[in-house]
Amino acid sequence: MRALGGGPGEGNAVPSLPVVERLRADVADLLGEDPADLPVDEDLADHGLDSIRLMSLLERWRAEYGVDLAFPDLAEEPILRRWAELLAPRP
Repeated sequence: MRALGGGPGEGNAVPSLPVVERLRADVADLLGEDPADLPVDEDLADHGLDSIRLMSLLERWRAEYGVDLAFPDLAEEPILRRWAELLAPRP
């Protein structure tokens, strides 16, 4: 299983809003931030996400959601919108 739930976005819309919000909540929890303070289009490294935290997050998603992505998949573009695209269910 690769998806976290919700549906793919269209055009310039935020892909799969439930997925984006779940990702945002998980990242905010890890960083001790308010989810509303994490923009969907900014590099999360600028908000304190480092490789150790990213690995922790990925392990959590593997255990909780069955995510089958590798660390480089997320580290290449640590941006919520991009992660939602990677994790959105496929038709």
